[in-house]
Amino acid sequence: MSIKKSIGWMAGAQFVYFALQLVSSVVLARLLTPYEVGIFAVAFAASGLISVIQSLGLNNYLIREKDLTETLSATIFSINFAVALFLTLIIAAFGMVSASIFDEPAVRSVLFYLAIIPLIAALGFMPLAMLERDGNFKKVSLVKMLGTASGTIATLGFAFTGHSYMSFAYGQIIAASVSAVMSIALAPHHAKFRMGLDNWRAVQRFSINVLATTGVGRVTSRLQDMTLGRLLGIEALGLYSRSGNIFSMLWDSVFLVICRIMFVDFAAGARAGVPIGPRYQHALGLFTALMWPTFLGLGVLSGPFVLLIYGAKWVSIAMCLSILCMVGIFYTAIAMAWDLFIIADETGRQARFETIRSVIGLAVFAGACFISIEAAAAARLIDAIFAFFLYMPDILRITDSRLGDIMRIYGRSAVLAIAAVAPAFCVMTWYEWSPAAPLLIVIIAVVAGVGLWAVTLRLLSHPLFFEARSMLKRR
Repeated sequence: MSIKKSIGWMAGAQFVYFALQLVSSVVLARLLTPYEVGIFAVAFAASGLISVIQSLGLNNYLIREKDLTETLSATIFSINFAVALFLTLIIAAFGMVSASIFDEPAVRSVLFYLAIIPLIAALGFMPLAMLERDGNFKKVSLVKMLGTASGTIATLGFAFTGHSYMSFAYGQIIAASVSAVMSIALAPHHAKFRMGLDNWRAVQRFSINVLATTGVGRVTSRLQDMTLGRLLGIEALGLYSRSGNIFSMLWDSVFLVICRIMFVDFAAGARAGVPIGPRYQHALGLFTALMWPTFLGLGVLSGPFVLLIYGAKWVSIAMCLSILCMVGIFYTAIAMAWDLFIIADETGRQARFETIRSVIGLAVFAGACFISIEAAAAARLIDAIFAFFLYMPDILRITDSRLGDIMRIYGRSAVLAIAAVAPAFCVMTWYEWSPAAPLLIVIIAVVAGVGLWAVTLRLLSHPLFFEARSMLKRR
């Protein structure tokens, strides 16, 4: 399947995912309180902290490996399943003592249900990873859409029937189950549950480096949530997690989808000896031209957006959301840094970077939690800026790019972002940044911004303009 077709399928799946997540967020924000959301956030952070050991990157190993034999596949499946079983037992055991740790018995109930998910996901791991390796993003998209839809519908159904914070846990289990079943059904020839450890040394070397890289980052993220909940309270964590959820929906809906497809394409090119540089620069130009205006626009309109979508009781997260949008801008600027290190087989170097970054980031975040959730979000912005300067030299080296080439890409994307956000910025300035700015005026500003963005794309002869025109012509 071609890159454009893959992006089309994944974009469709992500649109469904974003729509469902947005609808569920709106409904749940009105059904549940920040305290109830905070209970699930604490349990999810605790289970995520334990599940860090599952961050072995085995799916990436399957995609990157040139000679994938039956014996190697059996080794990867065995390691993944063993880790999943271990996690299920550990999360369940942690649930038994969680009530005393968090002073909240409800956390235990959520953890007992979340403990099942790693084992369920392990069953669909091989079929889904092999579909990605084959570039069959049509089937990958179907798995994602059906899993997300079933989980979201289940969560809403349980919330409507009064299951409170447990609605999230039930929904996650159903989503994982449907995804596993669909993966096996759509790729039965890849659903091989053969056990073996013949190639464990090669897999171990790769996994330890990836675990040290992504694992440290995930540990930091979960510790940040748990620290915030402990220092500022469960309700504050509920508010913070809701703003983070909005950021994650936007990030996952566009950026990570395209990154996943490009990683598969870059890995295939690397196996064939094709230079990464030109393709990386092209992808970076498309990413930033699309994501910078989006993040900056949401940051400017965070007040009216939160008021409209979630209601008055959540308006206090607007500033936090605006800061997190700036985090997204810096993350987009170092697009696919993690994937580049995997393709270049430099995961050990990346692990050292992530360790340094995580230690500093956690210390700054913990200090900020003594102040407010806005300060906590600002700590994440400091971390994003640090990551930008930390990774940029190696991005240039791995892709064989010049700093001037990257800065030209940033410059054009910055012009696009300013053009797109200018009408909304003027409106919010006129109404003194009030969340209650007239909705009609805000909508007009958004439409005008999109129009200016499109015109600027054409004036700059930006690659995204020609990509979009090409797709529209084919349609």
